[in-house]
Amino acid sequence: MIYARTVTADIHLRRRQALCKRAVRAFDQIPTVVIGEVDDAGYDQETRRRLHRDWLAALAWLIDRTAGPRPLIEADAVRLPSADIDLDPFGPTGCRVWWTVTVKLHDVAAFRQIALGACPPDNAAARAEIATSLAAAWQWAAEPYAPLHHIPGILWTPVEVVVEHRCA
Repeated sequence: MIYARTVTADIHLRRRQALCKRAVRAFDQIPTVVIGEVDDAGYDQETRRRLHRDWLAALAWLIDRTAGPRPLIEADAVRLPSADIDLDPFGPTGCRVWWTVTVKLHDVAAFRQIALGACPPDNAAARAEIATSLAAAWQWAAEPYAPLHHIPGILWTPVEVVVEHRCA
């Protein structure tokens, strides 16, 4: 079974310097792997300069689309075939961002158990929905807006979360 969750949020830039500085720091901390004799130093420096000056590039770099479903991945409840992102600017300091994470269920029982662990024990309606709906279970198991929680220099407003079953 394959499910995709698309999360939409409106972003408003508050502190460009904080956002871009964090993106450059994250870029500098990723491991570099050189394969063959390819010299990507020029590309790396251009990417670094772009992250330093372009807040939309910095934002896209910092949004970790796997932040929400990470507990599901670590528990081997799902496989992650794809995670895509799209940004649409509206004005000099605003954009709408969408990211879609597609998961292939690997262990449905673990998936539901993680969801039940995040659901309050006294919320009988939600617990019943988790037992019958994998889309509802995903909403409980993986906080949809987790990728935005630790990004500095922005304010964000939730817009929409859609979970859909996709044919294999």
